[in-house]
Amino acid sequence: LDQTDYNFQQQCENYLIVKAKTDTEAAFQLGMWNFIGLIKRQNLSEAQKLWENASTKGHALAQCYLAEMFFAEATDDAGRKRYIELLESSANGGCATAQYSLG
Repeated sequence: LDQTDYNFQQQCENYLIVKAKTDTEAAFQLGMWNFIGLIKRQNLSEAQKLWENASTKGHALAQCYLAEMFFAEATDDAGRKRYIELLESSANGGCATAQYSLG
């Protein structure tokens, strides 16, 4: 990346950080950037925190991604129950991936 690209990406990240406090789509997108490590190193705990924030406000795709995180870590009944709850909420919000996952 040259300096111009980095500055633009940093400005985008700064914008999302501010917007994520009140905007569910910004919280979801910033979570995705943390999940894949777009600007900085991958940060799964930050992605989870951001997706939980958006999820509690009804963001269907954030609920689906969060469910997949819970599925990967679900080793007990409580974890599996949380996974299903998130998928159902996401599916009810119109997320096709969640609908497919539920069958």
